[in-house]
Amino acid sequence: ALMDLKAKEHAEQVALIKWKRLHVSEYAGLECLYSVPNAESDMKKLAYKKAEGLLAGVSDLCLPIARGKYHGLYIEMKKRDGGNKGSEKQVAWGRAMHHYGNKHVFAWGFDEARQAIRDYYSLGEFGDDKICREQYSITTTHQSTEGQRIPF
Repeated sequence: ALMDLKAKEHAEQVALIKWKRLHVSEYAGLECLYSVPNAESDMKKLAYKKAEGLLAGVSDLCLPIARGKYHGLYIEMKKRDGGNKGSEKQVAWGRAMHHYGNKHVFAWGFDEARQAIRDYYSLGEFGDDKICREQYSITTTHQSTEGQRIPF
């Protein structure tokens, strides 16, 4: 049953990443959305990853782009039917992310995760992007719709 649950969550997350790849030109920084490989069932690999800093409860996806009052967006994916709830450690991680100025959401399926990203972008800009671009001399291989150049 656990493997079936993980397979369904995996399929929902894969669908979200496919959507991301199709819509990066619509949302500045969306290409920076990445997954956090925080699940491991092999005990030998688990010990190895814990030594590298693996933390239980860390969200499945991170969008390190500041919007509105938030520094970034963390998404914990769940299977679409809502039968699985966040673990105690996932809830604690979400609280910590909010405490440190990030937005954290549980998303039951692709549609909720996509909507969370759309809602996050609707919060508007955070700070002065021009200063950030000049300070870090960002160059690009493609351009977003907001005219912000991205190095991906």
